[in-house]
Order: sequence, then structure tokens, then C-alpha cells
Amino acid sequence: MRVTESQLLDIATTGVGRGMSRTAVAAGVVSSGDKVTLASDDPVAWAQGMRAEVRKTHSALRGSAIATSRQRLTDTDTGLSTISQIVSRALSLGVQAGTDTASASDRRAAASELRGLQKSLIAAANTRDASGQYVLAGSLGGSPAFDDTGAFVGDAVDRTITSGEGLDQAASVSGSLLTVAGGVDVYATLDQLATAMEQNNGAGVRGLLDSVRGAVTQVANARTTTGLRMKALDDADSARLDLEKNLDVMRANAMEADPAQAASDFTRSQQALQAAQLIAQQIVSLTQPR
Repeated sequence: MRVTESQLLDIATTGVGRGMSRTAVAAGVVSSGDKVTLASDDPVAWAQGMRAEVRKTHSALRGSAIATSRQRLTDTDTGLSTISQIVSRALSLGVQAGTDTASASDRRAAASELRGLQKSLIAAANTRDASGQYVLAGSLGGSPAFDDTGAFVGDAVDRTITSGEGLDQAASVSGSLLTVAGGVDVYATLDQLATAMEQNNGAGVRGLLDSVRGAVTQVANARTTTGLRMKALDDADSARLDLEKNLDVMRANAMEADPAQAASDFTRSQQALQAAQLIAQQIVSLTQPR
């Protein structure tokens, strides 16, 4: 079958067009560094790359939650540290006021200081985080953990966050640890101690010292719990960052081009385009009237 001049020109045009398209694609790969930008480029690789990107996005959100919770626990420890100092001072006052040599005025002075410490204890127990949430109120962070009488009005429910893929962790410490649920009622114990001092009841003061020592240990245990949860969040964040590095590698393997291979492909596409253009010029010259 005879090939017409029109068909020859179509062949030349098609060859040059394909060459230009391939060169443009190769140039785009070199420029962007991605060999897969659309699902149609490579459906399997595109799906793998997109899954890695989505997982990394979720990881970043978990990172924000971890940072917020880590700061909340830091604020919690700050409040508990103040409470620890208060109960330690209360124990010191109790030991002094419980001696037989302590006078009534000595005990009244100790009681006066202790009453002030009780107010400071409530203020510390109602520590709030940057968002205004009461850190020791359990899941009821919108309202104070303790009322003006020192009664715990929060709950014992720990706030949790998703800190990893399929992993939830406790991200708060409840003020219930400062009540009889944790051993003794810390505030009530200090209140009883102050009352015994006010009544000049040396025996009563001495009888409460073991409870005050228990309160000291109880607050220390609450701080330990806080520290352990902070450490757990730190470990989760470290694991999260490692995951993100792995996800970057997964995305790169699926969607990113090897720089050397991309440059080589671009060079070959240019050479093919130049060859197609040369052939087209030859075809055009053959179809010109002689």
C-alpha cells in the first residue's frame, strides 16, 4: 500500500509530539523529584505513597496531642511539687507542736501558719494548664478539682490520648490520689492537725503525725505517677518520630525518582526528541515540490 505525503507528515508530527511529551515528563521528574504524581502514573506506587503521607499527617496530629499532654503533666508536677512542700512543712510544724515543751502560743502560731498553707494547698491542687483546664480534675477539667473546703469534686478518670498507631496512653493524673482513695485525705489531715494545734492538744498533734507522714509519701507517689506518664509520652513521641522517618522512606521509595536515573531518562528523551525532529525534517523535505 502506497504511503501518501499526508500520512508521512502525520507520522512526523506524531513522532515529534510524542518526543516532546516524553521530554516534558522527564523534565518534570527532574524538577520535582517525583516519578509518580498521579494515580495514573503508577496506581500501586501512588497508593503506597499516599498511605505513607496520610499516616504521617496523623502522626503529626498525635505529636501535637503529645506535646499538649506533656505540658499538662508538667503543670501537674508543678502543682504537686508545691503540695509536697506544703505537707512537708506541715509535718515539720506538727513535730514541733507535738513536743511537750511546745506552749499553747507556739501551737496557735503553728496552726495559723498551717491554715495559710491549707489555702495554698487548694490553690496548687487547682492548678490549670495553658488552655485553662484544671489539671487534677480528671475528666472534669472545666471546673476546679477541689472546692473551698478542700473536698475533691473532680473524678478519678484519667484523660487519654492516642499516642501511636493503635496505642492509647494516660495523659493526666487525677487529684483523687490526694484523697482517701490514695491513702489519706491530704487536706483533711492537715485540717485535723491545725485543729489539734488550735486546741493546744499535744497528744492529738502527735497522734496525727503518722497520717501526715503518709500524706508526704502519698504526694510523692502522685509525683512518681506523673513522672512515669511523662516518660511514657516522651517514649511515644520518640517512636512517633522514628515512624515518620520510616514513612518518609516509604513514600520516597514509592513516589520519588532516583536523581541519577531521572537525569539519564531526561537525556535519553532529549536525544529521542532530536532524532524525531531530524526525521520529521527529512520527511518534510521529501514532500516538498521539486
